[in-house]
Amino acid sequence: MKTCRPPRPTRPNGGCPPNSKEDCNFTTFEEIVNHYIETHRKGAKDELAFYQNQPTLKQAIKLAALSEMLDGERHGHQRRIPQQALKRLASVLTSHEDHIKECLDFDELHKRIDDVSKDIEHIGPLTVYDVAQRIGAKLNRYPQKIYLHAGTKEGAKILLKKRRIGQSILPTVLPMAFAKLEPYEIEDCLCLYRDWFLIIKEK
Repeated sequence: MKTCRPPRPTRPNGGCPPNSKEDCNFTTFEEIVNHYIETHRKGAKDELAFYQNQPTLKQAIKLAALSEMLDGERHGHQRRIPQQALKRLASVLTSHEDHIKECLDFDELHKRIDDVSKDIEHIGPLTVYDVAQRIGAKLNRYPQKIYLHAGTKEGAKILLKKRRIGQSILPTVLPMAFAKLEPYEIEDCLCLYRDWFLIIKEK
């Protein structure tokens, strides 16, 4: 892989950093995956560890719903959501703590959060997924498939050559290079590098 500009060791405000085509010159999916591992894996793990290490499930749920990170800032994915909407989400989810604790896997956890947040304005699929992932870290419930939304869905469409795609895919339908990543890492990677996927597919 050709040299890229020095990566940020962490993502202080969360969200997807710029993915400029001028920064790197990837020629294979394996190079992209290796770059993700080198530059983003630790930051993603550190983000989840923050919620995993909370003293109680209720506290983890509250911080996850408020999208509060280790530095006290709001995660970049939720920076435009009104604070009142996130506070309402936190209140609703903490009131469902017992039901959340009973979820046996990530799919069930994700569905539970989606169901109880449907009536909260400004809370969409990306926030539902992010909050479920944070709470899942506390419960040791991790995705076994790749949930598609926003930029992640666009990346999957390019890789799979589909104009329409469902709400999730299995890791096994993607190029073998992605087998090095956990499903939640693939979700991240599909968003971060989606512009590069098209260039590689055209070569």
